[in-house]
Amino acid sequence: MENVGDNSSSSVGDPISTREVNLGPSGPRLVIELPAMPAEFKLTGYNLIRWSKYVREVFTGRGVLHHLIEGKPDPLSREFRRWREKDALIKTWFWGTMIPQIGRDFFFLSTVKDMWETVHTKFSQRNNEAHLYELETKSMSTIQGNKSMMEYTGQLKNLWQEIDYYLSIDTEKPAEIVVL
Repeated sequence: MENVGDNSSSSVGDPISTREVNLGPSGPRLVIELPAMPAEFKLTGYNLIRWSKYVREVFTGRGVLHHLIEGKPDPLSREFRRWREKDALIKTWFWGTMIPQIGRDFFFLSTVKDMWETVHTKFSQRNNEAHLYELETKSMSTIQGNKSMMEYTGQLKNLWQEIDYYLSIDTEKPAEIVVL
C-alpha cells in the first residue's frame, strides 16, 4: 500500500503538484503531476509552435525543462535512476499532449529530449508554412459582423501576434524554440 507524504508545492485548486511518495524499502520517489492538455493545444501536426509553447511553459513551471534540452546523465551516476524515473513519467504525459495518430509515432523513443527533437524535425517548417498561410488568410477575411469593436480588434490582434510569433522563429532548431 502506498504511503503518500504530501510535500505538495502547489496551492489548493492548482492542478499540478510535486510530491514525495514513500514506497517502503525502495525509498521515497518524486511524483510529478502535470495538467491535462487542453484539446486546442494537442499536437495535430499543424500547430507545432502553439503546442511547443504550451509544453515549454508547463515544463518550466514544473522545473523539468532540462528534460527537453539536456542529454541523460551517465547511467553509472547517482542521479541516473531518479532522472530515468522522472523522464518516464514525463514521457507518459508527453504522449497525452498529442493526438493518438501522432503520439504513437514517438512511442519507442527513449527520452523526452529525443521525442522533443523528433517532433520538431518532423513537423517543423513545412507544416508551419501551411498554418501561417491559414492564419494570414483568416486575418484578411475577418470581419466585425455582430462583434463589439473590442472583440473584433482583440481577435485581429491575437491573429497578428500569432503570425508575428511564427515569422520570428526558426523552427528547424528545436533548441531555439525552447529558449524563446
